[in-house]
Amino acid sequence: MSKPKGKPINVSLRVIADLSQGLYRSPADALKELVSNAYDADSPNVEINFANDFTHLMVRDWGQGMSIDEFIRTMETIGASWKRETGAADTTPSGRKIVGRIGIGLLGVSQIATSLEIESTVRGLTKGFRAQIEFDQFASEEAKKIKITDLWEKEQPIKIGNYYYTEIEGVEKELHFTNLKLRNLKRTFVEKLKVRSEKGGKPRMLGRKLYKTEDFLKWIGKHSVTKTGLHEYDRLFFDLCTLCPVKYLEKPLRILNGIENSSSTDDFLSFARSVNEETHFKLTVDGIECYKPILMPSDIEKNYELFFNLLFMKGLDKGILTYNDYDRDGSLVEKKLKVRGYVYFQRPKVWPPELQGLIIRIRHVAVGQYDSTFMTYRRHEGFKFSQITGEISVDELDNALNIDRSSFRETEPAFVAFRDAIHTYLSRIVFPGIKSYASEERTTRRTKESQKEKGTLQKQFQVIDSGKRKILFRENQLKLVERTRSEVSLGLSINGQKQKFSSEFYRIVAFLEAYLSRKLSIEERDELFDRLACWLKGFE
Repeated sequence: MSKPKGKPINVSLRVIADLSQGLYRSPADALKELVSNAYDADSPNVEINFANDFTHLMVRDWGQGMSIDEFIRTMETIGASWKRETGAADTTPSGRKIVGRIGIGLLGVSQIATSLEIESTVRGLTKGFRAQIEFDQFASEEAKKIKITDLWEKEQPIKIGNYYYTEIEGVEKELHFTNLKLRNLKRTFVEKLKVRSEKGGKPRMLGRKLYKTEDFLKWIGKHSVTKTGLHEYDRLFFDLCTLCPVKYLEKPLRILNGIENSSSTDDFLSFARSVNEETHFKLTVDGIECYKPILMPSDIEKNYELFFNLLFMKGLDKGILTYNDYDRDGSLVEKKLKVRGYVYFQRPKVWPPELQGLIIRIRHVAVGQYDSTFMTYRRHEGFKFSQITGEISVDELDNALNIDRSSFRETEPAFVAFRDAIHTYLSRIVFPGIKSYASEERTTRRTKESQKEKGTLQKQFQVIDSGKRKILFRENQLKLVERTRSEVSLGLSINGQKQKFSSEFYRIVAFLEAYLSRKLSIEERDELFDRLACWLKGFE
């Protein structure tokens, strides 16, 4: 048998271009990475500002900034983020937990722009730099023909584009900032931002008629607008509010109901305040501050006749999840995940529908959008899936992230343990709690309806038996129903023929008398009751 021959797997350089340009699903995902970089740089706030004609946008932060050496190091080691190297601090000087890991955020903006200009300086240095990164070359047709393995064999560097930089002299030592300018935004993106409204969609509201996140969310609820129905500009803002480590509104959730295993409004507000204190971060888009897009329940939901809402946090707030994994030597070791968050339920449904499901946050940054499958929850819960929203934070799960930071590798033991724990919480706490409260609420509602019905009938008729809730009747009469000013009577026999009706029938007649007496004449009611009697006799 001949010896097997080994040959390299040739990959086109275009693969890297496709990975970078297709790395994020939406412009908001790409901008989220730039915001996360500013968050890691300890910037207290970030400003995103579009040009009036949308040909470019600026992302400004006042974080630690980058030196020219750090910038070159970043560009020469794309994918090997220095922020999370072994031995590096896991938190920023102010105490924020570092978000960055993969180090490819700068490439991701090639999805929405053809070039990126950077200006930055570090506190304590008298030199800064300006740089420009061009993305169009490595996405060209020529890139398809280049084989990465050929470059390796010839010991040639793999180039995916060009960048240029110049040093800035005479910078004040106290200055520290990073300015990013995304130039030549993609045409389709710009066209959607410029258009008044897409077919079947809403016109732009933010910066035109609405100037606060809270007012924007109230408008969405009042007009039953879905996220997909929003203008591209408003949708981008909504997504940034969802994805980025921004604050909660002052009173995002108001819990009106509760059971043994549920939590209260105060429990949630305490959780929200702790998150706001940990992030201490402000993001604005054209001067409008972003907040997490949570404002429930709206007046529409509260006015729903059968409304109720519940909050589940116990067991999630500061919970510890233990699971087993293997170390590098193949030895079984015990590991832990810190989990905290909430699951919120409201009837009739959560609105907008894009908030239905669970969103996972790692170091306060969202991993993708809300997952309406609840991480492929295996039990069918019908309409309840559209009535639940929730957020779960788990900082130690970042090693299970896919390269786009918007999904997980589902074979990672940490993710499997986390998903199973959340499914257990849903199946043992959340859904049984909802069903239990709904059952109690139905019983209470039926009792109230019965009492209301009884009160109505007693008010209409003086001869109602308060114990049996049925009207009195006589032995001999010529008509099925006889009425006087003070009573309504039903006959046991009519023209000598004995009538066989259950007590429920008399209750039905009494009920209809109470509600039809103002709408139908005596003759019309008699005809209705005669038909009812004949219909019931057909079942004997």
